[in-house]
Amino acid sequence: MAQTYRLWETIKSQAHKYRQHKKFIAIDTETTGTNFRKGDRAFAVSACNQDGQTYFLRFPVDQKTYKVQVDLRKAVAWFDTLDLDQYDHLVFHNAKFDIRAIRSLGISEDTNPEFHRLLSQADDLRLRDTLIYSHVLNSYEPHGLKELADTYLPPKLGLGSQDEEALKEAVRRARRTQKYVDTSRAVGADYWRVGEELATYAVNDAKRTALLFAAFCELLTPDLAKQVAREHLLLKTVFGMEEKGIRLLRKSHSQLLLAFDTTSLFSRKNLRGLATRKLNLPEFNPASSQQLADVLHNKLGLPVIAYTQGGKPATGAAYLEEHLEFCEEKKKYALASEFITSIQSIRKAEKGSSYLKEYYELSVEETIAEAFRCYVPKDTTGIRVLHTSINQTGTDTTRCSSSSPNMQNVSVKEDLPLRKVFGPRPGHFWVDADFENIELRIPAYVSGDKRLIEAFEQGVSVHEIIAEELNGPKSKWKGLNQSDWKKSPEYKRTKNGNFALIYGASPRKADATYGVDGAYDLLCKRFSKLMALMQKVIEKAEKNRYVETLWGYRLYVPPRRAYCAFNYFVQGSAGDAMKNALLCVDEDQELWRLLGELLLTVHDELIEEFPLPDVSREEQIKHCLRCADRVKYAMEEPGRNIGIPLTASPEIVWKNWASPTKLSALISQ
Repeated sequence: MAQTYRLWETIKSQAHKYRQHKKFIAIDTETTGTNFRKGDRAFAVSACNQDGQTYFLRFPVDQKTYKVQVDLRKAVAWFDTLDLDQYDHLVFHNAKFDIRAIRSLGISEDTNPEFHRLLSQADDLRLRDTLIYSHVLNSYEPHGLKELADTYLPPKLGLGSQDEEALKEAVRRARRTQKYVDTSRAVGADYWRVGEELATYAVNDAKRTALLFAAFCELLTPDLAKQVAREHLLLKTVFGMEEKGIRLLRKSHSQLLLAFDTTSLFSRKNLRGLATRKLNLPEFNPASSQQLADVLHNKLGLPVIAYTQGGKPATGAAYLEEHLEFCEEKKKYALASEFITSIQSIRKAEKGSSYLKEYYELSVEETIAEAFRCYVPKDTTGIRVLHTSINQTGTDTTRCSSSSPNMQNVSVKEDLPLRKVFGPRPGHFWVDADFENIELRIPAYVSGDKRLIEAFEQGVSVHEIIAEELNGPKSKWKGLNQSDWKKSPEYKRTKNGNFALIYGASPRKADATYGVDGAYDLLCKRFSKLMALMQKVIEKAEKNRYVETLWGYRLYVPPRRAYCAFNYFVQGSAGDAMKNALLCVDEDQELWRLLGELLLTVHDELIEEFPLPDVSREEQIKHCLRCADRVKYAMEEPGRNIGIPLTASPEIVWKNWASPTKLSALISQ
C-alpha cells in the first residue's frame, strides 16, 4: 500500500527554475470564440522573445460563416521559423487556452511535436504561465493581462490597455460598414474584422506577456517559487481532466428536463389558483420580487426578515426558507407556507431546467475512440461528453473554480438532482472521493483543541457538540426532530453559525446566526484554543495584509476586511489539500496500473474513472474496492505531509453521479 510520492521533492527541487528567465519566447493567440469543440478557432498568433523580437501570423475569417480559412502549411512554416527548441521556456498567459487555440489551427503532434510535448512530462516541463505567477504574487488583484500590464509595467512602454480600446472602437466602425454582422456576439469575437489595429494589439499582447514573465521571475521569492512550481505541475493534471471530460447521460437528461418542466407548469397553475381564489389577486407574476413581497407581508402578514440595499423587503431563496421555517415554528400561516412552497418549487424547477439546457448546449458528441483514452469497450455507439474548464486561479483563495459550465452548481439535493445526468462511460465505473469535514478538521487540529480533535477521532459530529453546548442536551431541544435530530432548528442554526464564525462573523452576527444570546462569548470560553487561533490569524493579516495556508500559499486579504482572514486561511488550506491530492492521485503508481483517469474536482471532491474488468460480479466488487482504497490512500497523502489526518471518504458510482454506493454496502454484497 505504501508509496513515497515524488510530489514534495519535485516541488522542492524544481522551484528555483521558476525564478529563471534566461531564454524564452512568449506566445499569444486571438480567436473567434472560446469553445474550440464547437467550431471556434484561432485566427492570429503572435510571439515575442526575450530580446524583444516579435512575430505575427494571421489568417482570414469568412464574414458570413465565421470560419477561419487556415493554411496549415503556412502555419507549420511560421512555427518552424520560431525554432521553439532553442528556448528554455515557452511562456503564455492562460496556457491551456492558448495551447488549445494553436491546436485548433491543425498544429499537432505530427505537424509540430513541440506542442504535444508541452504537457507530457512534469519533470521536463518548459511551459510557463504568467496567470499562475500573478495569482501566487497577489491572489487578490485582477489577473487579466491588461490589468497586470497597468500594474507591473512602466507606463512609458505604452503597453497598458489603450490599444485594446482603440481596437474595440475600430471593430465597432467595421461592424457599421461590413455585411453579415452578428450583433449578439461580443465585440471581442469580431477582432478579426480589422487590420492594423489587430496586428498592433496582438503583438503587444505577446510583448506584455514576455515583459510580465521577466518581471514576475524577479519578484518571486524562493518560498513563493514553490507555489508556482506546484501550480505548474497541476496544470498538466487539470489539462488532462478537461480533455477527458465527463459523460452526459442523454436519457436521464431528457427525463429530468421533462420532470422540471412539468413541475414548473403544475406549480405555476397551483400558484395562480392560490392568488386568485384565496388572495383575490387578478394576476400574479412569481418572477416579480415586488409583487411577492407585497403578498408575503401585506396579504399574508409575515414579518420582514431583511431588506435589500435598495430598502425593499428581501425575497431571495435564503429568506424564503427562513419565512417557511417561521411558518412551521408558529404552527399557523398555512396559506403562506403553501404559497412559499409553490414559489420555491417554480424557482428550483426553472433553475434546474436552465442548467440542463446549458449542459446539453456545451456538451459535444464524441465517438468511443475520442471519448476513451486507454480502454475501448465493445459498445461502439457515440456518447455525449461535457468538457468543463477547471480554473486553478479562479478564486481569491487556492480553491479551483469551474466554468462553461460551473460544475460547482451541480446539485446533489433531492429537489434539484442535477447529478443524475452525469455518469461513467460504458464499461467503466467511478470512484467518487470526498474530504470529510475538512473546513472544521483543519481549525481543530491546527488549534490543538482536544475536545474537537477527540470528536473527529471518535467520529462524533463537531456541530452536534457545539449545538449541545449552546442549546443543552438534544433531549431538551425545543425543535427536536425525533426522526432525525440533524433536521432540528437547533442543529441547523449551529451548523450555520459554525461556518459563519469561520467566515469572519462578528460576535453580534454570530449570536444572531446561532440563535443564542451570548453564544460567541460562551464559545470563547469552551473552545479557547480555537478562538485564540482565529484571533492570531486575523492579527497577522492586519499586520501583513495576507495569510499563509498550511502549505505556504500566500493569500492577500481584501483591504479593511481582516475579519475574513481566518476564512482565507481555512479555505486556502483546504484548496491546497485538494490540489495536492489531485497531484498525488495522478502520480500514484498503483492507480496508473489500474488504468485510473482523473475526470473532475468539485469543492472537496474528486472523481476518478476506471475500466470495469469483464469478470464475475464478486471479482468486480473486489476490483472496485481495491481502486477505492488506493484513491483514498493517495488523497490522504497531503494530510500525512503536514501531520494532520485528512480523511477521504470514497464511494463507487455505477450508473449516475446522484446514486453512489458506499463501500460498506459493497462489501456486504
